[in-house]
Amino acid sequence: LNLVPRKAKPSAAHIARSEADVLSLDSSAATQETTSAAQAALSLAPALVLQSRRAAQPVSPQSHPFWNWTRLRFLSLTLYLGVATLLLLRTLVGLAIAFRIWHRAEPANDLARSFDLPASVRISRYLTTPVTIGSTVILPADCRTWDATKLCIVLAHEHSHVRQGDFYLQLLTALYVAASWFSPLGWWLQRKLSELGEALSDRAGLEQAPSPASYAQVLLEFAAMPRPTVPLAGVAMARSSNLSSRIERILSDRRFRLAFLGGRRHAFLVAGLVPVA
Repeated sequence: LNLVPRKAKPSAAHIARSEADVLSLDSSAATQETTSAAQAALSLAPALVLQSRRAAQPVSPQSHPFWNWTRLRFLSLTLYLGVATLLLLRTLVGLAIAFRIWHRAEPANDLARSFDLPASVRISRYLTTPVTIGSTVILPADCRTWDATKLCIVLAHEHSHVRQGDFYLQLLTALYVAASWFSPLGWWLQRKLSELGEALSDRAGLEQAPSPASYAQVLLEFAAMPRPTVPLAGVAMARSSNLSSRIERILSDRRFRLAFLGGRRHAFLVAGLVPVA
């Protein structure tokens, strides 16, 4: 006898139901996994979109302030060289015009011999006032119609400029100002040396004049003459820029003596202080 109980075989309907339950469990698990993946993808979507946009944008260079040290240094150097070049060109143009006038002037050695002047004397029809160019005194064309006193005063004044080398000194100060135009001391030096040169020449002219008033009258006559509009590199006898102060100094003995205090040594001392500053 077979005493071991036999298990009943499941029916087809039971097997089908079990398979259906298993499939439903698998489908529900798959659905849950899909839902979780979708939720994770939705949560990561904004970050991915933002990252893609950042990657698509072009990389901009690092911004710098407009007024930085490099730009300021470049602009300052450009300004300095520009002004210095203009001043230097003005000096060179004046030299070229002065050389042209000197070259076209006619020699007047008889006037130099008459007044025993070692300087060279020329006559130019392009000038209306006496001018010293280099080591040459250039007189206007009507100088032969002057009286002897006026001619002697003019030649003494201009010969003093030649003896002092004022033309070359003013040329050096013009170059000095072109290089140190940013400093007020350079402009003061140019004006001071010009005033000292005129004061020394006025003293030489006064020695030949009958009186200070007659010498001042000669300066006023030349100041009333028309002036050239071009920059002429020369030492003119009657400059309109400082003529009033010169006449006041000539007519006042005290002011005339004060004009020589300090002399050129102080001016050259300032010339050394400008580049140091």
